[in-house]
Amino acid sequence: METSKNDVCIYFKVFGMAEDEKGKPSWAGMKLSIGHASKDVPYSDIQKRVLSVPDWKKEILCLTHLETIGIKPENIELITPEEYERDYGDDDEETP
Repeated sequence: METSKNDVCIYFKVFGMAEDEKGKPSWAGMKLSIGHASKDVPYSDIQKRVLSVPDWKKEILCLTHLETIGIKPENIELITPEEYERDYGDDDEETP
């Protein structure tokens, strides 16, 4: 799914959502679209807002239901869109 300039997204890396070539748990990128803004919102503003929420990691895990598969708050990190693109990229292919 293509992201427009005014889409508001949060980017994470989550440990345990992927496996390395040896089958061991590894980091995976996660992009969460949370809406559409009427104007461009700098990611630094979004980051500050997320980080200001007490227990934000637990809130994200609850919102995404990742806690149901054993992901813990210490296994999630907020990253920048640039880090996401560099390390995980966006696939144009839909996942079945």
